[in-house]
Amino acid sequence: MAAEPGCRRWHHSEPGHRRRRIGQQQHHQQRGKSGKSCDSCQLTKALSDKDVSEEHRREAEAKTAELATKLGFTKAAVTEFFKILGETDVPEEKIPAGLVEIASHFAQTRDELAALAPDDAHAANLAGSAKSALDAGRLVEADNLLDQAKEAELAALGQAHELKQKAQAAEDRHALNAAKLLAGRGDIALTQLRYADAAAHFQKAVALIPSGYSAETADYLDRGAVRGVVGIEGGVVSGC
Repeated sequence: MAAEPGCRRWHHSEPGHRRRRIGQQQHHQQRGKSGKSCDSCQLTKALSDKDVSEEHRREAEAKTAELATKLGFTKAAVTEFFKILGETDVPEEKIPAGLVEIASHFAQTRDELAALAPDDAHAANLAGSAKSALDAGRLVEADNLLDQAKEAELAALGQAHELKQKAQAAEDRHALNAAKLLAGRGDIALTQLRYADAAAHFQKAVALIPSGYSAETADYLDRGAVRGVVGIEGGVVSGC
């Protein structure tokens, strides 16, 4: 069932306001000092008891629709609230407070689902279906759909992680290849007895080597360690 127009009256950032609003509705429905059960208690019994008369059920559904309009929920959702209270055997004196708690959690969940924007298209569709199921009071279905959406997002996460690993491996390969090319230039410079140029090439090669490649780093540092070496060019050569 689609949500009634104007039903989104609260925001999940205002849980205190939400509880007060629902609590006020329940306060007005209690019977005062007459000793009779509050309306929410009667509705809980009428909507969760399979043996209740059809007349009482229709009356309960009419009151539920009125309450749903006041609270800003669908009739189906509020009906589910009362069924939850009946199925969990909440003591009669705690039913009004229990209704407030259920409605508050429901409103927060509805707002959070509305704000969801999964990147994965399949997960996004499932989350949207979960929101629709929640609005219609089909909480079990909404929960199952959210579980499916979670699995879709985890699958997308795994794919993203794999792509990240592949991208990192490719980046490392390019860096190592560039370092090897610089080392080759360093070797040529050493062959030409251009020690300063060789040291510069090996220094740049070391800077490119990714973390975790200690052997390559040590090799280039050793080959580029020309500081203090006297070359045929004459003089003391400064290196890296």
